[in-house]
Amino acid sequence: MKNNTELGSEPFDIEDLVNIGRTKGPCPYYISRELSKSVDILFAPYNYLIDPGNRRSLTGISWNNAVLIFDEAHNLESICADAASFDLLTSNLTSCITEAQECIQLCSFKRSIENSAEKQFDPENYAILKALLMALEKKIGELVIDSKELGYTKPGSYIYEFLSELNITSETSKKLIETIDSASLLLEEGNSGETKAGVKAKSTVSRLETIRDMLDIIFKGGGQNHAKYYSFHVNESSRQTSGDSLQVFGKASRTLSWWCFNPGLAMEEFLKLGVRSIILTSGTLSPLDSLAMELNLEFPVRLENPHVISQDQIWVGVVPVGPSGHPLNSSYRTRETVKYKQELGTVIVNFARIVPDGLLVFFPSYSMMDKCIDYWKNRNHEHSVDDSTIWQRMCKHKQPVIEPRQSSNFPNAIEDYAAKLRDPSTSGAIFFAVCRGKV
Repeated sequence: MKNNTELGSEPFDIEDLVNIGRTKGPCPYYISRELSKSVDILFAPYNYLIDPGNRRSLTGISWNNAVLIFDEAHNLESICADAASFDLLTSNLTSCITEAQECIQLCSFKRSIENSAEKQFDPENYAILKALLMALEKKIGELVIDSKELGYTKPGSYIYEFLSELNITSETSKKLIETIDSASLLLEEGNSGETKAGVKAKSTVSRLETIRDMLDIIFKGGGQNHAKYYSFHVNESSRQTSGDSLQVFGKASRTLSWWCFNPGLAMEEFLKLGVRSIILTSGTLSPLDSLAMELNLEFPVRLENPHVISQDQIWVGVVPVGPSGHPLNSSYRTRETVKYKQELGTVIVNFARIVPDGLLVFFPSYSMMDKCIDYWKNRNHEHSVDDSTIWQRMCKHKQPVIEPRQSSNFPNAIEDYAAKLRDPSTSGAIFFAVCRGKV
């Protein structure tokens, strides 16, 4: 950064950062980390701000008097609740135990070559950490789960009783967090090969940090008051849900969860950091009162804009029966019947005659669409005086386009639909498509 003083005078996006890295050499990640300390505007994903672990990594940012803008904030509540919760899988716990063992070996090796008795890297600390994690693993495994379906559930405050039996309390957690922080440093050194101990740390991410984040959440601010918004839950699954450890055959995997049901807890942290303003924007935040209550913030300034489409431009309705009075029931039992296909076809013929320009018709599935169109091409309605098929009657009013199953053919179908809409010799087009498909 010292050699490239001009970096940061222009706004960057990710592609720009990568190009600078390729042409000038510095690592794009570290450029952004360095610049984040001095910039006026910083763009980041939500979880970088809300997740305490990620927020810790944004060192050098002055939160005091900062303005936070959450764009597309309609997912904010669930992200806040997730950030204040944790799920500890026994497979992850096993990885943590392995890391603690690696720390003991790295430590002993470091001491033997440096011939120092540095307090920070005392193998005894990591041996205690390992023993604690093994006791936690055993304790989770010993909980009696009566119903696999329901798991084991207790009020949130039970976590303190559960951990105190392992002598993990608000006081001892501070020492544990210190030990985990020094373990992360040690593993990072071991990873970069600075200590050629023949002990190569397996992963670039320290799994032990998940234990640190977990302790931070549980003993937040040294109190237990927030536990009333939580539930303690342990469930058992016979198959492994995480892909980063070997599954012991026949052994069920358990997950210890502490779930937060108050998104406001995560937002409170920003108030403690002394931010100036929190601005949420989205097209779908209403009703604003309940959102403010959920997030436990006042929001003295609120703006709700009317929709860009005025009331007289839109009409939504349900058509329960067809022209001959037969119910339009598309449930599994009735949608295969001749009567249903006939009636649906006639309804679309009538709409095609009345609605100007474009018409979109969505089906529940490709097979349903194929069956209906196939039927309409070969049959007419039993009460019709016209000899034409239902399909021919549709085509008299609108040129048809059918959504292709293959994605590669989709752009052609869209172009075809647009061309048919523009064609002055026709009265519009009808696009048959599948709900949640490509259209």
